[in-house]
Formats: sequence, C-alpha cells, structure tokens
Amino acid sequence: MLSSAFKTLKLKDTETGILNEYLDSLKVKSYLYTPLTEDAVDAKLAEYLNGLSDPRGIAELFRREGAGVYHFGTKRVFIKLENNKITSSFGVTCIVRAVSYTHLR
Repeated sequence: MLSSAFKTLKLKDTETGILNEYLDSLKVKSYLYTPLTEDAVDAKLAEYLNGLSDPRGIAELFRREGAGVYHFGTKRVFIKLENNKITSSFGVTCIVRAVSYTHLR
C-alpha cells in the first residue's frame, strides 16, 4: 500500500514538472516581438529581439509608432536599415544590451 502511494506521488511530481515546463514555454512565447510583415525594419528588429537568449522584458519595451519610429520604454527611437542592419541615432543594440544587462541582474 505504501509503495503504491509513492508511485502515485512520483507520477504526480512528473506531471507537475511537465506542466511547469509547458507554462515556462508559454511565458517565453508571450514575450516575443511580433512584427508587421510588410515592414522590413520591423521584421529585422523582431529577428534581432527574438534571437536574444532571453527576450523577456526587452521585446515588450519596443512599441511601433510608425514606419521606422518606435518607443523604447519612454524614449522615442528612430530606426532604419543600412546594409540590412538595424541602425539608430540611439544605437538600438546598445539599448538592448543595456536592458539585457539590467534584466539579468
């Protein structure tokens, strides 16, 4: 009888672990940046942000206002593509790295 209880407990622990992994995967997916498909700048920004090892907290800071115009937190940022790379007067990669560092601390 006691061994049956231990087997049931182990099964429940396994199920809980699987459910926790699934919930974690949903959390990561919800933080991915979704671009407008017809906007090359937005698509490239999404590619960069979603390619980060942990996009949580970063992707949600970017809000598209218009073509090449974004809000990064409270800052208005102008982004464009040069040689298929993202450029900005503020330096988007610097901003993202700063947020990554802050987020990981």
